Amino acid sequence: MSDPDIVAVRDLPPGTTEPTDESVSRTWHALTRRQAVAPGRRRPRRWVPAAAALLVAGVAAGGVLLLPERGTGPAVEVGGAPSATPSGKAAEPSAGGPSAGGALAPSAGEPVRLGPSESIDAATSIDRLIAAAAGSPTLTLTPGQLVYSRSYGVTSFDNVGNPEPGRMMRDESEIWYAPEGMVAQAIKQNGVDRATDGTPVTRVDKPSIWQPTPAWLAGLPTEPAALRTELLAGIGANAKWSGDHLLAKELGELLVSSEPLLTADVRVAMLKVIKDFKGLSARETVFDGKRVWAIRQTEQGRFDELLFDPATGRAVGRASGDGDTVGYQVLWTHKLVAKAGQR
Repeated sequence: MSDPDIVAVRDLPPGTTEPTDESVSRTWHALTRRQAVAPGRRRPRRWVPAAAALLVAGVAAGGVLLLPERGTGPAVEVGGAPSATPSGKAAEPSAGGPSAGGALAPSAGEPVRLGPSESIDAATSIDRLIAAAAGSPTLTLTPGQLVYSRSYGVTSFDNVGNPEPGRMMRDESEIWYAPEGMVAQAIKQNGVDRATDGTPVTRVDKPSIWQPTPAWLAGLPTEPAALRTELLAGIGANAKWSGDHLLAKELGELLVSSEPLLTADVRVAMLKVIKDFKGLSARETVFDGKRVWAIRQTEQGRFDELLFDPATGRAVGRASGDGDTVGYQVLWTHKLVAKAGQR
């Protein structure tokens, strides 16, 4: 490929910071439009298109301003600095469960519409999530089963090498994970089959947040400080970002494959770890007709969010972006299945 933006990153130095999820998706859309789709590469757990990951590591992600659908609430930036109440203080999170309605997935090619966003008190919200998660169920795998994970939402897309403004694109991924190491056995990205080596891992010598196993997930500490230490041990040191910021991002990567296998006590401990993050804020928003609480950690102008169902206290999605603008937001669902391709 001869695009100057692509050529510019061919000689990236080793140790380049890992690309963000929404920037990978943006670049994947760009590469697809150029009919230069590259095969996926197997990582310990996550799937990232190899060409997109290389490209995004050196290309800054452009922001896209999102506005709520007309008539759904106050004109605030979705994912931006959440609106304050008339008193200037963050609102109390509203009571009740998630709103009903909304299709399971958007129509083909159409992005999910994002609703208005309102600031809520982060500490109070997390306390309520802890109370709701205390009795949450855990799925039990039987031999041979896979974890089917479906994520759908939107990602911002910049046409690489073109000055035209970015826009929001529909983003949907389906991944069938082998539980040992959460290795992808099959992948569909926006309805298209993507390459994976499909080799199951029979044994993981050193499970971690990047390569979890059912036994490791079941044995995670339920004391918050010990849980934080265990999770960070799998990430390693990073000179640019704090432990809080690294966890805010990597917890989303872990939960997209493994959330249903967590015990209630681990979910509670994880929420307590999040509650101690610096740079914490929260917003209540509606996405695909579902009310969620987005718990955000911000550092150096970059934020990552976990989206929670206030009725169950469980993580149901994630979002991220720069400044006051969401660049990526998805909800996820999980199911245990007998084989790849089964839903």
